[in-house]
Amino acid sequence: MEAWIGSVFSLFCHQLPERSPSFGEAAFPLCWRCAGFYIGILSSYLFLALSGGTRRRLPRVPSLIAASALMTPFLVDGWANTLGLWDTPGWLRASTGLGYGVVLPLVLVPLVDRQTLFDPDLKPTVSHPAALALPLTIASVMLRALIEPPSEAVFEGLAIAVFLSFLLFVANFLLALRVGRAGLASVASRRAQGSPLEVSHG
Repeated sequence: MEAWIGSVFSLFCHQLPERSPSFGEAAFPLCWRCAGFYIGILSSYLFLALSGGTRRRLPRVPSLIAASALMTPFLVDGWANTLGLWDTPGWLRASTGLGYGVVLPLVLVPLVDRQTLFDPDLKPTVSHPAALALPLTIASVMLRALIEPPSEAVFEGLAIAVFLSFLLFVANFLLALRVGRAGLASVASRRAQGSPLEVSHG
């Protein structure tokens, strides 16, 4: 396992050996929950790339509600383990992280361009709640390979994959943040000049 990947992930993951995937003597650079989280993120980006690209608008309310439901187990189980209410096995920790990770890109990707957020001519990141099954399936296949790695090469390949997922997520987040700041600056400028604000009804 590349030591530098573990060093990067150590900045935000506890990496406790007893709470992390392993293969022989090799330890995964993330705990179970974080591993599931980044596998979910990667699966979501793959889903978007394979189903029409990343120029998308936000999903409709029913899809957002279904996506929110996928995030709930992560929050409930994470806090329950933190408070000592129960101790979840590794594979289940990873599963809760997976659901949360799948959802984030579906909301974050449209935020990189304010013009596309509600554009009715664009395809949403998720067209209907059942469409969430595809990224979840992709993520589940990768998670299965992490739970029972067929080889060390697969185990190390998954570590590299989650690191790429991390880079994609950070880049997406920074782009969305830049667009958000530009929007706020535009609003502030209009207010300072006394110009009426444009309201989009798309």
